[in-house]
Amino acid sequence: MNLETFCGLDEKEYKPLFVFTYLFEGHRVEFIVVPELIEYFEDFLTAQENYLQTLEVFGVSVKALKRFDFIDSLNLEDTYKIFSSDNRKTLREAAYLKHIKAELNCLIEGRWSLNYEE
Repeated sequence: MNLETFCGLDEKEYKPLFVFTYLFEGHRVEFIVVPELIEYFEDFLTAQENYLQTLEVFGVSVKALKRFDFIDSLNLEDTYKIFSSDNRKTLREAAYLKHIKAELNCLIEGRWSLNYEE
């Protein structure tokens, strides 16, 4: 299943972003790949210790963010520089990560349920 989102932005100006989403035992799992974050962690190995953790998802080890307080300081681009054929901006995964950052922090702090109901 794919989640279609405008990241809280105007649908007339932006094309939606599609996020790969899976339902697993009542939990919604979203896979968001932000290439700029991968480059950041390759360049700053000490940041890996502070912000990354290894999790097992569906039997596969994956790297996941464990803190989100640094995201705004990286100045990640929300859109691609090239416009779509209908003259709307194309959203990048970084826009979605910024959009849901507050919700993710609630999950980490245990203030929000992980269960997803359709």
